Amino acid sequence: MAVRDVELTAIEAKRFTRRGERLVVERLDQNSSVSMIVPIDEKTADVEFRFTVTYGAVASIRIEGRILYLGDAASLASTWKERRNMPNEIASEIHQAVMGACIPEAVLIARDLHLPPPVP
Repeated sequence: MAVRDVELTAIEAKRFTRRGERLVVERLDQNSSVSMIVPIDEKTADVEFRFTVTYGAVASIRIEGRILYLGDAASLASTWKERRNMPNEIASEIHQAVMGACIPEAVLIARDLHLPPPVP
């Protein structure tokens, strides 16, 4: 079982303060979530995800994308459909792939918005 491909499909970033204002980021939160799992064939599943960074009331970055996951796609999709949950080892692998693709992208976006980097 393995993540074969990560594709980013949408990026949205907003800064709610002006650049000259004093920047006070009291809280920096990161979250990744899976929104849908669809089997493509018996061994491949299409996993849609969302990665979000929030800088409290200062700014937010949202990245959406897809992962092609190789493994028991039918079982993974049926478990997801029934329980909205995945086995821990698969969830960990998908989460690592999402973070590996989205953190560098979010760092570049944060730089462009003059925000601190969202490094965990």
